[in-house]
Amino acid sequence: MALPDEEAAKLERWAEDVKLSLEQEIKALDGEIREARKASLAATTLSDKLAAQKHLKGLEARRK
Repeated sequence: MALPDEEAAKLERWAEDVKLSLEQEIKALDGEIREARKASLAATTLSDKLAAQKHLKGLEARRK
């Protein structure tokens, strides 16, 4: 049977791993959002602009 301190340490390591993973995912999403904003601004047709904005909104919702 594991000691309570060992179990607490395992949980702390797991929590830190989850935190780091989420931080990396957020950082990647931030980059995708920047690129999507650039694409939206660069769109020349209304349909392209709408598609780019829809993609951007999806990324922003996912980040939240």
